[in-house]
Amino acid sequence: MAEKLQEEQQHNTEKVCNYWKPVFIKPSKKRKGSDDQDIKKRVIKQADEKQKGNVEHDDGKSVGSSKTAGGIRGPSRPPSNYIRASIRIDYQPDICKDYKNTGYCGYGDACKFLHDRGDYKPGWKIDKEWVEVDKARKKRYRY
Repeated sequence: MAEKLQEEQQHNTEKVCNYWKPVFIKPSKKRKGSDDQDIKKRVIKQADEKQKGNVEHDDGKSVGSSKTAGGIRGPSRPPSNYIRASIRIDYQPDICKDYKNTGYCGYGDACKFLHDRGDYKPGWKIDKEWVEVDKARKKRYRY
């Protein structure tokens, strides 16, 4: 019997001593039994709750576990339906001058300019040429 009591006391002592932070005991207004027994029971109860992750502090908020309301730690994840998309539209494609003139660019694939040897016309020139071609076509089929 004495060995069993000693093992239980050792187990309870380990629970109390395995804290990262000290446990603060609030004295209760009503005391039942001897003071030593009451304090010992409360310390053991708080040690069990701390190991489970449900410790209540003086303000009454539960902390210590990620499952409890106040114990969320670290950055929260964005919702799964949130997608960030970025698009860059190049309205004025700049052509690599070296590649256009010589057919070779020292930057290779890292060059930020377009590698093309063709000639591009601005939109207003294309429209002007189209109007001239359309006038000539209408003039030809008019008579």
